Amino acid sequence: NWNNATSSERNFVHQILDPFLKNFQDDYVDKGSGKKTYNKSMIPVAAAKKNKDNMSCGTVSVNYGKEMTTNPYIAPYLTKQLAKIRTINITNGATPANLRLNDPNADFCRRGELNGLTRLKAGFTTYEYKAVYENGKFVSDNIEEILDAKKSNTKWLLNSIGNAYQNGGKNAVRKVFFSDSQIDKGADVIGYLSDYKEGDMLFMGWGRPDPQKGYPSTFQAFLDFLKDPNVSPETKKHTKLIVGAGVWDNYARDFRKIKDIISEIENLDGGIYKGNACYVNGFFPNRLVGCATFSIFTSRFEPCGITPLESFAAGTPVISTNTGGAPDFIAATRGYLTEHAYLRTPKDLNAVDKLKGKTGYEYETTLDEIRMFANAQEVKKCIIDATSDYEKSSDGKLSRYGRMVRDAITQKTDWHENAAYNGGKSANERYFTEVWKLQEGMAGRNSEKLNRLVGKFGKADIGNVGDKLNISA
Repeated sequence: NWNNATSSERNFVHQILDPFLKNFQDDYVDKGSGKKTYNKSMIPVAAAKKNKDNMSCGTVSVNYGKEMTTNPYIAPYLTKQLAKIRTINITNGATPANLRLNDPNADFCRRGELNGLTRLKAGFTTYEYKAVYENGKFVSDNIEEILDAKKSNTKWLLNSIGNAYQNGGKNAVRKVFFSDSQIDKGADVIGYLSDYKEGDMLFMGWGRPDPQKGYPSTFQAFLDFLKDPNVSPETKKHTKLIVGAGVWDNYARDFRKIKDIISEIENLDGGIYKGNACYVNGFFPNRLVGCATFSIFTSRFEPCGITPLESFAAGTPVISTNTGGAPDFIAATRGYLTEHAYLRTPKDLNAVDKLKGKTGYEYETTLDEIRMFANAQEVKKCIIDATSDYEKSSDGKLSRYGRMVRDAITQKTDWHENAAYNGGKSANERYFTEVWKLQEGMAGRNSEKLNRLVGKFGKADIGNVGDKLNISA
């Protein structure tokens, strides 16, 4: 009955609860009322303050932990609170075997939802990295075989889509990726990819249909790349992009933006790039990364990012926005990072004047638009660098791209083998020793009870309210 309570009744309740609940307030203050807000993410912060020996607070990558205490847009109104405590930030792992790139029987669909790709799966060339060592020293590997397999798979996927479009239009392209029941539930394909021509490069992204993933920036970067007068027409013609995620709500802002940008790409320069950009709005099998020349991820923020690690497992170099876990594992020898994170401040973007007078939704959408264009320009540069590295002559030696594929596919990304990303210890080892402290046994435990996370309840001046509620001191 809070809405019907008198001011004295509300004050009575506040006197009791506020001393306890204040521990779960973040740093937001409402300008109108001056009141602070409660945030459930303050629970681990409060717990760590109360008993740091038994309670820990942390994130899923080393760099994301740093971002949360330095960038106010990553963890809004928690930045200062997280900076006050010790956080344990552990870069997560991915299981390469899940991609089944070496299994000719693996499908490209969910169980019971047969699609065109699965019907054509015999054309997909399976592969697995193998190295030969003698006396502990590297002697040789099958990297050239893997490069050939990846190129063959690029050709297979592009021809599967291109031939479908030529023979049956957009409806046939839908059936390459989806079953009839998926199409009935809204799965669709925006744009398409033309069939393979020698020299084609395929950039690929995938994930959830979520604003976090920043897909409009991927397509804007590709559009900017195609518009750049310093990039040769031949390179543009041979560069193609496909991105896939689950089914969006048709009214979602990012989805509408993606469709608008693809339409602009298809009409650019008289329509010569129609067939260079495609968005799969529905289930997109991550196993298709075995067809990609490069992968591309432009998240607005990204705690860790499993998809780049899956890309490494496929021997596919990665382009990524410089946020979250990406800087922990994407080096220049196996990928490309933007200079900045996506969530930059208005001052850093020189956008303060452009945002003057704007509030609420208008402010947020305008700022995001500015961030998107700024991020896209940096991603465009990465695309240019990637296409250049792919095209460079190797003079009989393994090309720059080939070396990147080797470095990517030899990365130890599993939870118990990713020590390179965690300061010398794997993710599992860090959880065992730093979070659970198993090596210390029961002797290392703090036995202090945690009946309450923090503080005590207050006392109220009962007065007339107490009489009314039949409460006695």
